[in-house]
Amino acid sequence: MPEHVRREVAQMMEQPDPRENRGLPELRAAIAAELGREHRLRIDPERLLLITHGVMHGHSLALRMVLTAGDEVIVPTPTFFFDGAIREACVRPVPRVR
Repeated sequence: MPEHVRREVAQMMEQPDPRENRGLPELRAAIAAELGREHRLRIDPERLLLITHGVMHGHSLALRMVLTAGDEVIVPTPTFFFDGAIREACVRPVPRVR
């Protein structure tokens, strides 16, 4: 492998993992500190905080964590966006008309 490539790889290995997907550590620490100041909560930002790219990302992750493939989920209708996230979690939406 060329020397310049080896140097770049070695340098990158010293950096934080770019695949970190729980949010920037500095942001998680700042949020934990704010929750402590404002609400007297003691939150471990390394274990208990996850920063998502928005509500739908968080919603999708939460569904995948609590549901098992084949489950059914009652969905209030009309719905505009729950159906896709539910199907991605490999469960079946069951419409509930009010």
